[in-house]
Amino acid sequence: MSETDLRSAIVEALNLTGLCRVWSIHAGRVRVRGGWMHLAPSGTPDVVGFSLSGGRFVGIEIKVAGNKTAKDRAVAQRSFQQEIATAGGISGQVETIAEAIELVRTALGRAA
Repeated sequence: MSETDLRSAIVEALNLTGLCRVWSIHAGRVRVRGGWMHLAPSGTPDVVGFSLSGGRFVGIEIKVAGNKTAKDRAVAQRSFQQEIATAGGISGQVETIAEAIELVRTALGRAA
């Protein structure tokens, strides 16, 4: 499964849990009409949103098992995840739909 497919499946599954409202977001920059369009800041998680009880920020980095992330990008991602956690948000890195749901459930103190 590609990261794009996994990201879409995680967004759909998390939204169906009723625990949070999340969506996919892209970071970095892209070339547009001969210039550059800046997207979300470097290190921004792949999926962001908020918990439906308490409004806690949710930021989830998605990885496909076996894929490598460039060192500088991985450092930016870990730093961003730490900032979210320090501020009281829900943050982590997952490789499966089940891990994403468990991350949010555990952070919210909800049993499966």
